[in-house]
Amino acid sequence: MLQYRYPALSSFPDVERVKMTSTSNWQYFTAHFVVNYILAISCIFLKLCPPLCEILFSKSETPCQLEQRDAEILLFLGVVVALKNRYSNTVQEFITRTCMLVKVANTVMFFLQDSRYSF
Repeated sequence: MLQYRYPALSSFPDVERVKMTSTSNWQYFTAHFVVNYILAISCIFLKLCPPLCEILFSKSETPCQLEQRDAEILLFLGVVVALKNRYSNTVQEFITRTCMLVKVANTVMFFLQDSRYSF
């Protein structure tokens, strides 16, 4: 009969790397993080909210829907986030990097709609 041996959890190097800097999760709701969250979801929110998307994106073929290239940008963003945050030491570092990459993707999506929106 075969016996399966599972390695001890401490033998995985990545488990020891992820450490919380504080036991409180309220540190992720400071002004810095809240502004990052708002900026990170701005493009997707504006493209999907009917009163705003009709005004801002009226030149688009589908003003209140994500287009194919937006979906491609978001898929590429997911891959980049997964690769860049592979070795994040803290949750705070993970959130900061993810928000930075999402803001870059939002800038690209705004620029593709109209270059005036990206600045």
